[in-house]
Amino acid sequence: MIRLIQRLLKYTSIKHIDYQLLIDSFG
Repeated sequence: MIRLIQRLLKYTSIKHIDYQLLIDSFG
């Protein structure tokens, strides 16, 4: 799951804050 998110980070250049929001959504 983390690898998938990391791919999205590189693909869409998501900010760190958005990254934490994604983790909150999954967790």
